[in-house]
Amino acid sequence: MERRKSFLEGVESALNGELKLPRELRQELYLNEKELEVLRLLCHESLTDQAIAHRLHISLRAVQNHIQHLKVKLGIDEVEQKDINSRIALCMTAIQKKLLSF
Repeated sequence: MERRKSFLEGVESALNGELKLPRELRQELYLNEKELEVLRLLCHESLTDQAIAHRLHISLRAVQNHIQHLKVKLGIDEVEQKDINSRIALCMTAIQKKLLSF
């Protein structure tokens, strides 16, 4: 029942135009190959969105969508901008979750 409630809260936030997923559902999400590649280029090579788009032969908007999905899946959407840069937080979280290594 709790999982259903979490799902409904996520749907409600999406209908309100928000990109929020309950923490319980976030843990069940897996990164696809393209998201992992974007994450690697972002964190290992410190590339801009435009440079990532050029390297992967995809549109700038596609890269921005992948980065937004990564932020949601890894829980970075909750980070206050004044506390830490969201890209740095994304890389730190990826390393903590052992999605990337240096």
